[in-house]
Amino acid sequence: AVLPFSLLPLLPKLKTLKVRNCDFVKIIFDVTTMGPLPFALENLILERLPNLENVWNSNVELTFPQVKSLSLCDLPKLKYDMLKPFTHLEPHPLNQVSIQKLTPNIEHLTLSEHELNMILSGEFQGNHLNELKVLALFFHIESDVFLQRVPNIEKLEVLGGFFTEIFCFDSLNVDEAGLVSQLKVICSDSLPELVSIGSENSGIVPFLRNLETLQVISCFSSINLVPCTVSFSNLTYLKVKSCKMIQLK
Repeated sequence: AVLPFSLLPLLPKLKTLKVRNCDFVKIIFDVTTMGPLPFALENLILERLPNLENVWNSNVELTFPQVKSLSLCDLPKLKYDMLKPFTHLEPHPLNQVSIQKLTPNIEHLTLSEHELNMILSGEFQGNHLNELKVLALFFHIESDVFLQRVPNIEKLEVLGGFFTEIFCFDSLNVDEAGLVSQLKVICSDSLPELVSIGSENSGIVPFLRNLETLQVISCFSSINLVPCTVSFSNLTYLKVKSCKMIQLK
């Protein structure tokens, strides 16, 4: 475990916990009680932990009501049910916890493709993600299914991947009225093969008009960043850096 029970009382002011690149970690908190933790964690970051199975011991459940920012990336052994919806209508094993109970008040969520698929396979329902303000992804979006579940996000970050478009779903299958209509910020970084944010046929034109911030960094292949029909009438901040071929028409 990263944090044994005996160490927890010594961390009363702990706000951020980052655990990355630890091959042998199986659990994060080695706790033996159902009582509240002695600190009010606000940021929980779990990334590239190939053997992580759970956040805490199998006979304990914890909740982090103060956590606003949660990052789950490259956790191949994490229990699938951890990201399924929590309901009182079905029995819920103690060794499996839902993201809704783990972090009921998150506003900033970072996911890799594996973790997003776990949420989708768990048929995530309800309003838990409706209040999400920032979504960061380490892969491209092939479907609008998940975006329709986070209709109120204001910032979308897409980081580190090898794909040509951020939005590449068919506009015929997109409910534009309910798809990220509040989006104000797009940040793309370290996408060496990115050609554009999305084509005119990808259904992105309506919600790109609301953008206030557009940031493109280290996207070496970008040629036509956005469709020529887009009008950035609300854009107040534009940053383009290390993009050799980029054009804004």
